[in-house]
Amino acid sequence: MNLFAPLVAAFFWPARTEVSDNLVVDLPEDFFFGLATAPAQAEDHLKDQWLDFARAGHVHAWKNVPRPGDRSLFWTDPKAEIDLVLKAKVQVFRMGVDWARLYPAPRQFNETAMERYVEIVKMVKASGLKLMLTLFHHSIPGWTNDFGGWTSKDIFPHFSAFSMNVVAYLGDMIDYWVTFNEPHAFVTFTYCTGMWPPGFNVSVPAELACLLPGGKFNAALSNIGQAHNTFAQYLKTTNSSAKLGIAHNIGYYVPNSPQDLPAVKIIDAQTKFSFPDLVQDHLDFMGLNYYSREIISGAAPVITLDWEYSESGRCVDPEGLYILLKQFWKRYSGNVESIIMTENGIADATDILRPSYIAEHLIAIQQAIKEGVKVAGYVHWTTSDNWEWADGYCPKFGLAAVNRTAPGMPRVPRPSLQHYADIAETRKISQQQRDQYWKLVADAQSKNATRPFCRSSDGIDGLDEPVQRPFSQRDWRFKAVHEDAASLFV
Repeated sequence: MNLFAPLVAAFFWPARTEVSDNLVVDLPEDFFFGLATAPAQAEDHLKDQWLDFARAGHVHAWKNVPRPGDRSLFWTDPKAEIDLVLKAKVQVFRMGVDWARLYPAPRQFNETAMERYVEIVKMVKASGLKLMLTLFHHSIPGWTNDFGGWTSKDIFPHFSAFSMNVVAYLGDMIDYWVTFNEPHAFVTFTYCTGMWPPGFNVSVPAELACLLPGGKFNAALSNIGQAHNTFAQYLKTTNSSAKLGIAHNIGYYVPNSPQDLPAVKIIDAQTKFSFPDLVQDHLDFMGLNYYSREIISGAAPVITLDWEYSESGRCVDPEGLYILLKQFWKRYSGNVESIIMTENGIADATDILRPSYIAEHLIAIQQAIKEGVKVAGYVHWTTSDNWEWADGYCPKFGLAAVNRTAPGMPRVPRPSLQHYADIAETRKISQQQRDQYWKLVADAQSKNATRPFCRSSDGIDGLDEPVQRPFSQRDWRFKAVHEDAASLFV
C-alpha cells in the first residue's frame, strides 16, 4: 500500500457534498433535446477513406457483419431514421454532410450529391425538427493525403470551397452549425498514431514527435482552428441567424494512482482546452461531447473491475460531466452564450444501463444549471446502431437496433427510445422514473448478470466478437459532487 495515497487523495479530492435523494430533473422550457448521427457512420453509397480502411482489414467487427458497407442506409432511406427521431419527441436532429461525397476530387463539385442533401434536409425541416449540421465529422477526402491533409495549409482553399457551397445550398435551413467534431481526437488518431484512415505506419518515436510543440498535432489543430474562424467570419457575411459552435470531446481524466497524475496533467493539457482556446472568440455555443471518466494508468486508459463500462470501454461517471461543465463555463462564459451537449450516450445492447445513464447525466446537467452554468440543450448519440469507427459494428449505441439481414435493414426500437421520448417531451424526470431506470441495473447486479463488451483487456483495441463482462456492483448514480470541482486539474 502506498502510504502517501491518503494524503494525495485528501489534497486533490476535496470534501464531497451530498445531493438530495429527492433530486429530479425539471429543465427550463427553452432547453432542447436532440438526436445525432454522422455521414461516415450512417450513409450508404459512400466511397470514403473509412470504407477503404475497413476493406483493408483495419476495422474490427466489420467483415463479420451483414452488408457492412451499407452502414445504416441513411443516404437512400433517411426517412427510417427521421421517423425514429420523431418518435423520440426531440426538437433537434444533428446530421452532417460528407466532404468527400461532395468533392470526390479537388475542385470537382458533385452537384447531384448536394441536391440529395438538400432533399434530406428538407425532409428534416418538413417534419418540424430544427437542424444541427456538422461540416467535418472524422471523415476527410482521400485526395487531401497528397499534401498532408490538415497538417498542411494547402487544405484551406479546398475546405473553404466545400463549406461555402454547403452554406449556399443549405444555409437558410440550418439552425445550428457545427464546424468540426472532436478535432483533437481526429488529429491524434489520424496523424499521430495512424489508427484511423488512411492508416499511416507510425513508429513510436514519430508518434511522440507528433505530439511535441512543433509536431503534426499542433500544426493540424492550429489549421483546423483557423478554418473554423474563417468560416465563422464568412457566415457573418450571410446574415445567418443560425448559431455556430464546435463539438469538442471531453473526458474526465483521473489517475489510477498518484504516480499517474503527471500523465493526467499532460493529457488534459493536450485535449481539454487547447482547441476551444483557438476558436473561443468565434463561437455562439460551446458544444461538448461527453461519454465517460477515463482512468489513466501509465499513459493510457485502463479497464478496472470496480467501475461500470460501456461496450466500447468508456467508464460510466455522470459526476465527471458535472465537473467538466463547471470548468468549461468558468473558462468560456465570457465568450459563448451557452453550452450544448452535442453528444452523450452509451453502447449497451442489453438496454439495461442506457435509461439510467441518460437520466443520471441529465441530473448532472441540471445540477450544473442550478449552479449558474447555461446549458441550452442535450443531443443523444445515437438514433440507430451504426458503424463506430475502428470498433466497427460491435458497440451498440442506438436507441434502436438495426436488423441487418432483412430487406431495408428495419429498425427495432429498444425500450430506451420510449424512455427518452418521455423525458424529451416533458423535460422532466420524476423520482419514480429515476428509481425505475435504476432498478433495471440493480436487478442485473443482484443476479450477477453479464453483458457484451467490445473492448480488449488493454482498454485500447476493439473486438470482432464481444466477450461477456459482469455488471459492476458500483452505484454510479449522480449522488455527490465535489465542493471545489471547478478548480480540479485546471
